Amino acid sequence: MIPVLELNNISYRYPGYSESALDDVTLQLPAGGKIVLLGHNGSGKSTLLLHCNGILQPDRGTVHLDGQTMTYDRRMLQVWRSRVGLVFQNPDDQLFSASVSQDISFGPLNLGLDTATARARVQAAADMCEVTDLLERPTHALSSGQKTRVALAGVLAMEPEVLLADEIVSGLDPSMRRQVFRIFHRLVTLGKTIVLSTHDIEVARHWASLIVVMQAGRILRVDTPDRIFDDQDFLESTGLDIQWYLDEP
Repeated sequence: MIPVLELNNISYRYPGYSESALDDVTLQLPAGGKIVLLGHNGSGKSTLLLHCNGILQPDRGTVHLDGQTMTYDRRMLQVWRSRVGLVFQNPDDQLFSASVSQDISFGPLNLGLDTATARARVQAAADMCEVTDLLERPTHALSSGQKTRVALAGVLAMEPEVLLADEIVSGLDPSMRRQVFRIFHRLVTLGKTIVLSTHDIEVARHWASLIVVMQAGRILRVDTPDRIFDDQDFLESTGLDIQWYLDEP
């Protein structure tokens, strides 16, 4: 079975930095999975997601979508980003229109869809993300949790096959976190692939179907939650904050 996304020997270094943000990363992401990128801040999670979406172009290596080698010309990037959507960690980096409805409609209209189709997509995404009552509100007047859900709706309005979510549940209160995971559940039932980056052990352990453990720009391990969390020696070697888990009776 061809993975929905595949990265082969990806290396990348940000301009002005001596160390690589990604170092020879090879990864296959299965379609329909709940995938967690787990690691400390600075482990390379965000950089990997930016390569999955085509925002960053690797210094070395290739990215494949459904077996097709991705190029970085304008036409290919438009198709790529309509199929692989990315929600940034800080929603203020993503929201730029005056109102919520305008922001959610930007993606569909940018795809060249007619007004009626774009409006229908905006309504469907707003319903799924539970922001219908916010459509006429200015984006600057939203709470942090509302901004996260509106940013998510803006990506979902493009109807991507893969959703990349960069630490979007970090800092949300428990109620807002539950709302976001309800949205993820609906997307998975529709056959979408979710890739969530986090340093939250609890999220990785209880939500993921597959965990990718990262450290210093490299992938340490790709495995199921059960196999990873049953391997105490490996957990201790990662340096992640897993003591609460090891102390459980």
